Amino acid sequence: MRLSCSSLMVLLLLAAAGPMHAAEKAKGKPKKEEPAPTAQDFLGDFGDDTKKKKPALEDLGSALKGVKGAEAPKADMGMRGTMTEGASTVQLMSLFVAPRIMITGQGCVRPKPGTEVKRIEASDYPFILQTFSVCAHLQSARGRPVQITYKIVTPLGRVVGKSEERVDFTGRTDVDSVVDFAEMPFPVEGKYFYRMEMEGALMGQTELFELVTKAKAPPPPSVNDLVTP
Repeated sequence: MRLSCSSLMVLLLLAAAGPMHAAEKAKGKPKKEEPAPTAQDFLGDFGDDTKKKKPALEDLGSALKGVKGAEAPKADMGMRGTMTEGASTVQLMSLFVAPRIMITGQGCVRPKPGTEVKRIEASDYPFILQTFSVCAHLQSARGRPVQITYKIVTPLGRVVGKSEERVDFTGRTDVDSVVDFAEMPFPVEGKYFYRMEMEGALMGQTELFELVTKAKAPPPPSVNDLVTP
């Protein structure tokens, strides 16, 4: 079968177009280029993205709502504790020291003016103080007996003497408590304090007396002092 020149030309063109069309199909359409990343893409949850922030804020609001909704301690519990503590407190209002103190139903019998011990002169240390008494005026609304520890302390807080006493507040709020201390050494000069403790807690402290060094008398004159040059 013979083909004319024109027919042959048409067949060659169709044959060439077939592979090109197949190549275009295989290659497909070119992909759309992705936009370059912006600074917002790197900020994450810290960016100005309200859609990302909203769940976090909602979670925080829910958490706070849960805290507010939790049952808080009742206020009267704290008040009751404070009142109980106040009622159990024993206050050291005042005291005085004397060589001997008498006590009656009305309290301590104050010594005659000038006999209270406030300032003591010591010639040397430790200074030995003979028997003396301390009357402490106490106040409390406890309403029952309590065990109190009295301590005599140096200016730096060192304990030099103590006494355990039972003080009864049944039916009264004011009590005078007298303690007789035996012969006791005082190691240094300065102000000594009377400390009151109850159940291991400090209830009060006030000055007891002051210990001062006695000025030494000048030595007696010698023969050389009496001889004039």
